[in-house]
Amino acid sequence: MDPLLRHLGNRHLSMAALKFRLLDAAESLPASLRRGLDKTVWPFAWSHMRAMARGTRFRIMGDGTWEIGRSGFLVRSKTFAGLVGKISRPVSIVASGPSARDHPWENLRDGRRFVIAVNGAPSLLSESGIRPDLLVVTDSEFISSGCHHLARAAGVPLVITCRAASRLASLAPGDLRQRDYGIIERVNAWYGVPAVPLTELADLNARSGSPFHLPAADPHQFKVGWSDSPDRGIFAGGTVVFAALQIAVGLGAADIEIIGMDLGGSSRAYAEEAGAPPSFLAAQYAGTIRPSFEIMNRALRGTRLKIHNRSPVCPLPPEIFVF
Repeated sequence: MDPLLRHLGNRHLSMAALKFRLLDAAESLPASLRRGLDKTVWPFAWSHMRAMARGTRFRIMGDGTWEIGRSGFLVRSKTFAGLVGKISRPVSIVASGPSARDHPWENLRDGRRFVIAVNGAPSLLSESGIRPDLLVVTDSEFISSGCHHLARAAGVPLVITCRAASRLASLAPGDLRQRDYGIIERVNAWYGVPAVPLTELADLNARSGSPFHLPAADPHQFKVGWSDSPDRGIFAGGTVVFAALQIAVGLGAADIEIIGMDLGGSSRAYAEEAGAPPSFLAAQYAGTIRPSFEIMNRALRGTRLKIHNRSPVCPLPPEIFVF
């Protein structure tokens, strides 16, 4: 077993369960006291555990699948290999930037392309009579206001972070019951594993075949980078599209187009309900999004992979998608 897998195998699940029970028991405390208790129970190296929805429990099985339990129900995930298999078709990753409204959707109706919908894109695709092949959700805040979009693609397999899955289990447990799903984790924000400094992660990575492409410095808490092995972890990159790219490439995709990745403004191509959170993509562009795509370019340089960005307004320079 390589050092990285050994590191991931050392999960403190019993300790995590005990801490969650303590926090559950403190639910009646004032919000200010609960926040202070959260920081005490989950200090900095464990801060990625703070956003897990109360009452949701995870178990990681020996075959790489996950079990999620809450209030008497238990659902089991599939592995990446078992969720959709190897992707051999050209891929279309559909985001929800306003430019997606002008895309020629008839090109996606004949089944020749493997369609990945991120966040609220299932609603946009449903309007055009298109059923995606895979859904990707990484943001737990999206689940809080947008899980109704997932219902527009009922039964479609879902790849979701454990943090977002805990929120979905809390707010819409039936959704997890009625579809296959796979769990992804952010690099160095693994469930039940404390975060380590960049130098230690770089050493683990180098001794494990370098599945991760890391930045020289770490000002954004491991959001920036590229993963060749999404089953071991992905980098958030400031946009769910970046996670979907790592997943698609990890599943074997060789020809990918990205639709609706505008990375600016606060509007989306689908109708939003009151209370939907604003988009912060423009604010994250310089510090997180562009550096992540630049590392992607270096990681994929010299390969035969093709990625086409179809958004006419996306600020990313075209050369980032030339390998």
